[in-house]
This record gives sequence, C-alpha cells and structure tokens, in this order.
Amino acid sequence: MMYWHQRRWCNDTEEHIFKVLDDDNDIQAWGEAVKQATWLPEVSTDLPLIQQGAEQSDQWVLLSDDEMQANHLLHVTYREQFDRYCIWWTAGSARLPGCMLVTNGLPLVSQFAAMMDGNWSKWGW
Repeated sequence: MMYWHQRRWCNDTEEHIFKVLDDDNDIQAWGEAVKQATWLPEVSTDLPLIQQGAEQSDQWVLLSDDEMQANHLLHVTYREQFDRYCIWWTAGSARLPGCMLVTNGLPLVSQFAAMMDGNWSKWGW
C-alpha cells in the first residue's frame, strides 16, 4: 500500500536496496547504513476493529487516537479479506504493465511465473 501513497519513499528505498547488488558493495557497511537509516518511516497499522451488531454485521467502527487515513481502512479491509496479506508490486516491464497483487500469505510457487510474464490465468490466478 505504501508504494502507491509514498512513491518517493519507495523509490529511495528501492535504490538503497539495489546498492547491495553492486560488485564493490561492502555488505557490512550497507547493513549499518540500513540500521542508521532515517528514511524508514514509523508506521503503525494496528487499529482496533469493532464490529457492531450481529456476527455478520455490515458496519465497522475504526478507533484511533491518531488521524485516520485511507490506508488504515485499506489495511483493515485487507485483514478481513486475506488475514495475513502480502502485497507484491512492479513498475512494469516490456512483458508486464505496472501492477499490484494482494495475496493471502505468499503466492504459490506455481503462480510466481505470472509475476514475470503477466499471464495470470495460465498460472492459476
């Protein structure tokens, strides 16, 4: 979710992560830079969810002492739908347009190929 709302942060993070692939990279120094990073946001997504009424209620009450944001509601919705959700995204390639996937846990190994070629139905999505 954060990628879609905070692309600059994600682009900076991606750039830093790709530095680990540089041939002359000192992995110890790289790891220390990650530990000291001030670009890592403090993100709290744990919001209590209270369902009112019957067990199959069509109403939610989200409680928070902090300012509510749309991604809080999205987090709660994903938790309801997928429990332990996992978000994958790509900016796209020659074979695949930019997209985001939301799965319940990690995708199946057999589904991973679709993330490379975009042939979702062939690989069981």
